[in-house]
Amino acid sequence: MSFPMTKFPLICEYLAWAQSQGCSVQTGVNQKVGRRMRTITKIISADGLRFVILSNGQHEALNTHTIQHLDRRLGVQSPWLKFDSVVEGASS
Repeated sequence: MSFPMTKFPLICEYLAWAQSQGCSVQTGVNQKVGRRMRTITKIISADGLRFVILSNGQHEALNTHTIQHLDRRLGVQSPWLKFDSVVEGASS
């Protein structure tokens, strides 16, 4: 499966890519009294490193800082950061 190289991937795009790299993904829903429901997503790398995302849904865009943080915590190198460095180099 190919992955779109957008500037800001959606959470679901990052999750699909992470699964293709051997990570497992667990998703659930949490609702606090008087508040709306929120999606809880746990990503676990093949090495057992993990990261939890609390969001309103999986169609939210991830910014560059969040992608860097996810990559660092999971010990992976996502394709989006490579694309960003190419775009930055082309604009100079």
